[in-house]
Amino acid sequence: MDYVRDGIHEDLPELSSNKTLESSINLRKANLKLLLERYKSTRSKEFKEQIVQTLMPMIKFFAYRYSRNPEDFQDLVQVGAIGLLKAIERFDSSINDDFVSYAIPNIVGEMKRYIRDNTWFVKVPRHIKELKGRIMRVLPSLQMKLGRSPTLDELSDALNVPKEQVIE
Repeated sequence: MDYVRDGIHEDLPELSSNKTLESSINLRKANLKLLLERYKSTRSKEFKEQIVQTLMPMIKFFAYRYSRNPEDFQDLVQVGAIGLLKAIERFDSSINDDFVSYAIPNIVGEMKRYIRDNTWFVKVPRHIKELKGRIMRVLPSLQMKLGRSPTLDELSDALNVPKEQVIE
């Protein structure tokens, strides 16, 4: 997935050691906490945009993890940003001190909801799955016994089920 690898970390600083990484994370958390406090007191759009920009690499990381193609990736980045905006509005610093740990489930939840709502799949009923298993177990023995593939009537008789169920 070169489309992500090329741009996912464009705004992250180059980190040469674990100590540098740790100090960068602490600086980012302190900056985020300050931005959240300012946003909550002023409701300024500027502070909200800065929070989103600060956490955009994290959103891109999760979008990359759940995407299957470039179109999915861009859609998931947008959906993740919506999840982040909802998290910003709902966050209460008196209950939880770490915003990132609060935001991640919101972002990932929005992405999973998007995938669930925009993915087509057919849920096969359990009884049909079980019948298929039974057919697959009986089929080889019937073929050996008859010397040919069994007809629909022979298969339904061997399974003691109506022809209509075998057709399903």
